Amino acid sequence: MHDLLISFQILSLMEHFDLLPFGHEKIGSLSESAKRRLIICTYLLSDPLILLFDDPTKDLDALSNYQLIYSLNCYMKRCHRIALISLRCPRSDIYQLMSRITILFYGEVMYSGQTKYMLSYFRQIGFPCPSNENPAVYYLSLATIDRETSQRYRESQDQAIKLVNLFMVSSERDFRNCP
Repeated sequence: MHDLLISFQILSLMEHFDLLPFGHEKIGSLSESAKRRLIICTYLLSDPLILLFDDPTKDLDALSNYQLIYSLNCYMKRCHRIALISLRCPRSDIYQLMSRITILFYGEVMYSGQTKYMLSYFRQIGFPCPSNENPAVYYLSLATIDRETSQRYRESQDQAIKLVNLFMVSSERDFRNCP
């Protein structure tokens, strides 16, 4: 019975991560995208409550990038699990799949909260996202030091520190207002 349950779990993961067509392939012959999904499935076999990923979509094409994050997102919702994912340059379609987002500046929190509130938060503090701009990339760029000139270095650093301080103040205010 135990073997049957494991087989069902494997087939379910393979179906969910679109790996069934590769069931009889050697791992070496799989595409990079399929290999990444397979690696994630092997981790999911142990049914962890929390998963940590460091840029799992690095060097994947746009479609593979979306397929991986979409499959992972669906799995996490279906199984009530948590995934912490670091992304260096999240595309707009990937950004929309995230339920929460945290932007760090040298380990300090610039924003952390539900993705759907990020735009209004930054707009309220005077940093609206320009139209036709990917919000995740735009706000991530505000957490990046511009090293082009010493003046731009100082300006970008000062701006990022200001955003960290604004978030800290807003978080303290929100915390005090909690019941």
